[in-house]
Parts: sequence; structure tokens; C-alpha cells
Amino acid sequence: MVNTYALKKTLSQLATPYFIFNLILSFLHPILRFTPGICNHFSDSCHLNFYEIEIYLFVVCVVAIKNRRCVNIESYLTTLFLFAKAGSTILFYKMNIQLTVWYCIINIVLMVVLRGPVLEESAEMKYFVDQTLPDTVKSDTDTIWVVEFYSTFSPHCNAVKPIFGALSENTHTNI
Repeated sequence: MVNTYALKKTLSQLATPYFIFNLILSFLHPILRFTPGICNHFSDSCHLNFYEIEIYLFVVCVVAIKNRRCVNIESYLTTLFLFAKAGSTILFYKMNIQLTVWYCIINIVLMVVLRGPVLEESAEMKYFVDQTLPDTVKSDTDTIWVVEFYSTFSPHCNAVKPIFGALSENTHTNI
């Protein structure tokens, strides 16, 4: 059975400017390469040559290997965008150096202006650093503590954070 709430939430997160602009930038090279009139301006033909096919296959392989243990669609797309834009930069360089410079400038501006999605944090969750965990657990003996140790840079760890947030909001006892 499909969880419609999770599907709607995921689709609403994907409809943000961050994902839309990254999608456009990731596939800008193939769009320009196959659009009649535009492709003739930058190259001799509107077909991919062997080098371009090789770069695309390399990007597909790297994304497949990198995302083999991916935990959610957002992290999968973020990795896809990263490597697709890197491949597009190389292909733009082979096509036209001025186009490469503009492509890089646009990527840098959008990287600064549009931040990636931030995970929602529950107000019920408590975050501990250093010695505050043992002191808090000892001082509040009426609460059942569910403790998760995670790193902020790991997508696998961050994927569990909303589950703990929902658990802390949906339980009416002191957990």
C-alpha cells in the first residue's frame, strides 16, 4: 500500500526552486544539444558524438554506484544533479568555452542563492552535545529516553531524523 501522505510530502519537497533549477541545469547540455537551431549555433550537428556518449555513460555509472544504498529520493536527486552538472561542465567546455564560463557562473550563483532542502525538526526532540546527555537522563527519571547517535553530514543518519521527530510528536507519554 502506498503512503499517500509521504508521497505528497515528497512531491511538494521536489517542487521547490532548488530541485527545479538543478534539474534544468543538469540537463541543459542535452537540451541545447538536441534543440534544432540552438545546437547548430554551438556545433556542427545536433547529434551526440562518441565522446559525449562516453561522458553520459560515465555519469550514469557513477550515479548508479554512488546511489546504490540511497535512502530517499532527495539524496538520490542531489547526487544525480551533482554529477550531471559536472559532466555537463566538461561537455560544455568541449563545445564552447564561453558557454562553459556562463554555465559555471549560473551554477555558482544558484548554489549561493538556492539552498538545499532542510530537514524538518520536531520541537519535541532534544539534542545533546558532550556531557549534557547523562546529566539530563539522570535528572528526568520519569521519561523513557530513545537515543539516536548520528552525524549531521550522513544522508543515512539524516533520513532517520524525521522518523524520530514523528515518534516524539505522536506519542503522548514521556518518550
